[in-house]
Amino acid sequence: MAEALKAAGAQPIVFPVIRIAPPEDYAGLDAALKNSGFDWILFTSQNAVKATRQRAEQLGMARVWEESKVGAVGEATAREAQRAGFRVTHIASRATGKALVRDLAGELRSRRVFVLRSDRGDPELMQVLEGCGATVTSATGYRTIINDSPSPAERLKVAEADAVLFFSPSAVAGFFEMFGADAKKLLKESAVATAVGPVTRDALKAAGVERVIAAEEASVAGIVAALADFFQQGV
Repeated sequence: MAEALKAAGAQPIVFPVIRIAPPEDYAGLDAALKNSGFDWILFTSQNAVKATRQRAEQLGMARVWEESKVGAVGEATAREAQRAGFRVTHIASRATGKALVRDLAGELRSRRVFVLRSDRGDPELMQVLEGCGATVTSATGYRTIINDSPSPAERLKVAEADAVLFFSPSAVAGFFEMFGADAKKLLKESAVATAVGPVTRDALKAAGVERVIAAEEASVAGIVAALADFFQQGV
């Protein structure tokens, strides 16, 4: 992302607001990894794929769920799953977990489905799955932790931004928690908020941000194009 922004003439400020940590308890994921009976595995993020692969390697399991069909929330998640050796058979029509489930509603009825989630995962996803008639097994595969408060120098650097790019609802929560009232002021008065997809856009709207750019395609190229179009219009 940073390299693509540089190539377009922008000056990226990389500022992590969250970090990924192992779950406090691996029991649920370990039990699922040893279960070969799932009809479908649904991956709603690249982090979910990575957590699954890393834990399987730690347990000495070279390949898992070889017979299971895999649904991925987007192209990037699908590529990560394929690299990890999973058989991706469906990519969501829109880059949301709920869209993935709705796409597969007919396929999931009466099927055994596994979903690996963050500790901050959307609980509504489970409700949508159960509404499809699936038998759902879920486990926490990783934790999303908000980083420490920024230093005065970091605050000043971020305050100079013309746009702030958000790649997940957790990043939105982290940004507002770290910067407090300054976050809303920045996104209202000077910087435009840019969301990687509809779920992140909705999180920004829920946080009270009115001016949000949402990339038509949840990809690096899509975000750069959306930003370029915004600034070319001179808004």
